[in-house]
Amino acid sequence: MFNRKWLYAAGLVLLLAGSYAAVNQYPPTRMQSEEAVNQEGFLLSTSQADYKVYKDLKELESFSKVIVEAQVVSTAKVEEFTQNGHKIDAAGKVDVKVNQSFKGDLNPGDIITVYEPGYMEDGMYVNTEGYKNMTASGKYMLFLAKSPEGVYAIRGLYQGKFDLTISQPAKESDYKTTKYTLQEFDKLDYVGREVGQFNTLKKEVLSKYGSK
Repeated sequence: MFNRKWLYAAGLVLLLAGSYAAVNQYPPTRMQSEEAVNQEGFLLSTSQADYKVYKDLKELESFSKVIVEAQVVSTAKVEEFTQNGHKIDAAGKVDVKVNQSFKGDLNPGDIITVYEPGYMEDGMYVNTEGYKNMTASGKYMLFLAKSPEGVYAIRGLYQGKFDLTISQPAKESDYKTTKYTLQEFDKLDYVGREVGQFNTLKKEVLSKYGSK
């Protein structure tokens, strides 16, 4: 059985700890296909969580067991976690291929499964603390925690994933209460309120890993 406690400890999903508070939820409009989402747009549903804020890249690196540059190689899925037959949590799940390894025991070419605190569901993008999910077009620096079962989670929610193909800083306006189109959403690396914290880490990540 999958160890959900590890998932919470990694900073991915914290609902069972009582830290969930919806801050921007809207009634979902059910979409029957990606094409429908693309045409009509979708809304954001963002939850808050208790999580460690890293003061700089050095601290983030020290808390990460695995650091890799990778790209998505599978279609994203949603995994639900249940207790006594009732859904209590969910997380996005995607496979990535390691291009470069900077910490840990992974090698270039390895394919791993990564849980993400963000996923698309029923015409809405559901996320924790502004995390933006990975896409097939991105090239990502990932700071990860590893479970005993061999799957991985993003360390520090939005602080543990950075798209190296997006160099411009995140803006407050990237967090919208109106609908996104898939085209504009895919150009973003973060959709939360902690823009300063994200940009500070992203600048350090680009400086150290962007040219490797």
